[in-house]
Amino acid sequence: MPQDGHDTQDCEQMAGKRWRQKHAEVFAPHQGTLLGDDLYSKQPFGALALAQGFNFILVCTPDSHPKLYERVAFWQANDGIAACESRHWNGRFTAVSMYRSLNDVLLLDGKEALSVNWFEITVVNATTGEQLYHNSFITNHRVTGEHVAAVVQAGRGRWKIENENNKVLKTKGYHVEHNFGHGKQSLSAVMFSLNLLAFLCHTVLEWSDDKYALLRRVLARRQTFFDDIRALTRYMVFDSCYKMAETLGLVSPAPRHAARFTTLFQWLHMPTNEVVTRELVRFRNDLFHEALWDRRQPGAGSLAGPVQADHLSRINDRLRSLFKKAMTCLGT
Repeated sequence: MPQDGHDTQDCEQMAGKRWRQKHAEVFAPHQGTLLGDDLYSKQPFGALALAQGFNFILVCTPDSHPKLYERVAFWQANDGIAACESRHWNGRFTAVSMYRSLNDVLLLDGKEALSVNWFEITVVNATTGEQLYHNSFITNHRVTGEHVAAVVQAGRGRWKIENENNKVLKTKGYHVEHNFGHGKQSLSAVMFSLNLLAFLCHTVLEWSDDKYALLRRVLARRQTFFDDIRALTRYMVFDSCYKMAETLGLVSPAPRHAARFTTLFQWLHMPTNEVVTRELVRFRNDLFHEALWDRRQPGAGSLAGPVQADHLSRINDRLRSLFKKAMTCLGT
């Protein structure tokens, strides 16, 4: 979707540029390092990042950077590429990580070409020789044999962030797709923030609540967990939130409505107020006990009644009246 004032479609690069322009003043003093895939390893992105005070580690593939890799090939042929390796036992076999690096190489042709530091990692099985991983990056950080492994780990950290955060939000029940806050209004940003808040709450619950942690162990896939909750509330009919909690054994039986409100409040760790609870009960009785449709309560026999315009008008009038009373009671 185009941004306001633009005719072309929006994209990740433009969204990243907007983010840096908006937040550079806050984050740049901390000398943060921007991570990105091959889409971002372009001259304008890197030059702007440096001008704003950021560092960067970006994936850089041969297909999209032929001039850079011509220079890498030249220095490889003239023994100008630094190389080292390390071995690591991962619990099943020994993995060999082989690193190559080259500092001060031009990203493009021309006088204004950005000078970057290039490095590459290849991981193989020490026993079979099978290649397990391969990638290459560019950065403005100086790359030496002493800390090339640390720079590689930082560059690969983008996948951990994407897989354990972004992809979970996109594919595991949170339904978050590409969201760049289109337009001048903040609705999409608000909805995205609510999704992040839900993800945070679920993560905290998984760490701190034994029952929730047990559910997550049994229902390992988040999608399954959400689907089961959706089915529970869709196909098991409860006449109230309290009744659902009672059926699931989460609260003790309470015959009177006032006690049910109090019980729910206590279960949800919400503060209780006797006056407010009493008013809630009265509003509930006024609304549902007296809101008759075709001389019956809603859903008690007439399917046509609740959808008729005059009945809807009556219930809307009643809701407005009760809402005003509630606001008066709560002092707002």
